[in-house]
Amino acid sequence: MITFSGVGLQEPVGKKVPVRPVKRSMTLLLFPDKFGSERRSVNAQSAPRAFAVFSCARVAFFVAMLALTAVFLAACSSGDSETSATEPAPAVDLLGGRYLRFNQQWVEGLSADDVDLSDADGLFEIVFAGLPDEITVYPSENYYYFILTLDGKQVWGNIRLPSRSRDNGVLSFGYYEFIEFPSTLIEKASGSKFFTDADGVVVTAVDRFTYNVFFKGKTVVFNLHQLDQTLPPALTLASDEKFLERTYDESGYQFYLVFNETGNYFNWVLNEEDGLPDVFDDFGGGILFGRRSGFVFWVDTEHDNRKVLAGVRRLNVQRNDYYDGPFDQLADNYVDEVQISTYIKRAFPSLDGRIDKYGYYIDRETPLRVAISAYLVYTAQSEMMTLAAQIAIDDEPMALISRGGREATD
Repeated sequence: MITFSGVGLQEPVGKKVPVRPVKRSMTLLLFPDKFGSERRSVNAQSAPRAFAVFSCARVAFFVAMLALTAVFLAACSSGDSETSATEPAPAVDLLGGRYLRFNQQWVEGLSADDVDLSDADGLFEIVFAGLPDEITVYPSENYYYFILTLDGKQVWGNIRLPSRSRDNGVLSFGYYEFIEFPSTLIEKASGSKFFTDADGVVVTAVDRFTYNVFFKGKTVVFNLHQLDQTLPPALTLASDEKFLERTYDESGYQFYLVFNETGNYFNWVLNEEDGLPDVFDDFGGGILFGRRSGFVFWVDTEHDNRKVLAGVRRLNVQRNDYYDGPFDQLADNYVDEVQISTYIKRAFPSLDGRIDKYGYYIDRETPLRVAISAYLVYTAQSEMMTLAAQIAIDDEPMALISRGGREATD
């Protein structure tokens, strides 16, 4: 299904703040005077000799000091081990790939001038102007997400190069007003549009996973994240299971989509090849809660402790945020290799003849896609613990999870 849910946030656009000049300090090296006002008394007989010895000593001292000064200046100018007074010290990247955001821009954006949210063209122009010259699109349905704060609102959205139409020059743009605590009484603004060269947006393929997008004098390189679709060596499968594809969710999670060929159902299994993008709390009964995401996993001890996605928090689904589940991030760039529609029709026979190879309905005017939501959408943690108790006694726990804990139907 087409979704405007919120893996690559852009900085909120805010007011421009005047930059104050930074005072630069200089360092002055001072050498104390070794030839000050100290006096010595000598008698008449020893004066010439003493003067000669004193003079020689002063000459020797001057020569030594000149030599030391030359060595010091050479060391300063070389720049091998020390930075000169006129050159700044080299910058050190202390973040090391970490992502740091500041509240200032978010707050300033909230008081920025309003934008007509019914004007998709105007909003797209703002967002595109804020894009870097080159971006990486991680989510596997090719959504590049953004958050814009303005006039007391948060606007969430995405720019997308759809797999089924980008080679025809189509770019998709969608957005909506994000509500922290949604209710059916709130009517939130939203909009979308497909842009083509008729709108001044020119999409050019460089290769299968790289596209240039030109708009109003600016070109942005879109790098679509590549996913290995060979059988994962670390994934343990049951005898009647088949690995279908790797996916990349906007939450930062990566998943394996697995299909049971006996029961004709799907499961989402956590891909841990690149590490865990969350911290898990063990609630017992083989249930792990993700602190950041709210995702709930069941540890399948019979298959090398693989983590099966068992639950997604309802609030995240209602808010349509980054943690609403992996149903909207299939591996679209590999649709011909995976042939996902074949398995969707096996799981839902009534869809035969009604969907295309991506899983989009072909009998509806509005773009709509089949959602593979093979887990429970829970409101409270107690619901997940109830499901855990059911899993513990069920003969087919994977099928139970795929049904979201509901009773099996013929």
